[in-house]
Amino acid sequence: DPLCLDVFWGRTRLRGHALPETLISHSGRADAGRFSFIRSVRIAVHPDRRRLGLASRLIDAVHAHYNPDFFGTLFGLTKDLLAFRRHVGYDLVRLGASRGTRTGEPAAVMLRPVSPRAKALYGELRQDWARDLPTQLDLMTAGDDFIMGDPLRMDVFHGLPQPSFLDDQTVRRMVAAFAFGPRILEAAAPGLERFALRHRAELDDLPSSDQALIQTRLLERRSWGDTMLKANLTSIPATMRAFRRAIRTFVRQADPSIKGNERTDLDEA
Repeated sequence: DPLCLDVFWGRTRLRGHALPETLISHSGRADAGRFSFIRSVRIAVHPDRRRLGLASRLIDAVHAHYNPDFFGTLFGLTKDLLAFRRHVGYDLVRLGASRGTRTGEPAAVMLRPVSPRAKALYGELRQDWARDLPTQLDLMTAGDDFIMGDPLRMDVFHGLPQPSFLDDQTVRRMVAAFAFGPRILEAAAPGLERFALRHRAELDDLPSSDQALIQTRLLERRSWGDTMLKANLTSIPATMRAFRRAIRTFVRQADPSIKGNERTDLDEA
């Protein structure tokens, strides 16, 4: 549990263990580190032998050989790969906010739960993602840096469960994890947006540069490029860093009780 919390708050990384790390850091589930994972990394079939069921047999062999809580995979999202992984029992729980360096596609995180407790967490992850996905895609597709065609967008939304409710405790956790931890904007945006609208008076008291960052990127959901110009900054990385600092200042001013030790699901277990 101490290691899970260190990952949640960005004090350390789980190098070589991408599945639990992304669920802890970006899906906001510190308890994901208590589960065992087997990651399916690459499947390759010679072009002359495709469409014969060989890839499914390779995956089935992996499933038969191990007995973890979760099987999972991360890959550059395409319509065909998404359909294949769903065919062998996986489904989406997270979509990365940037394009991968190898594929040029956003990183998809898909899980296949095995144990009863894994199935319970999987259900909660899917409900949370159904809640957060519309806001995340709005931010990701602002501007021309990230374009998702309608067919793939429909596939991403296909089969999502009823969204979970964004309660006050979840809002606090999202805000704290972004302001004082490693959680990315796109994964924390629903909570940050709710917090900003609830504290408009304190937002208006911020320096104009901080107001411009929060208003343009978060509330208007405009691109990082537009936000950079609005805030008179010189690069998108500098704008991203300035945005997190602005949120941190805003949180300390609007609700000082939110800190980098906000309760997590580990505290509640």
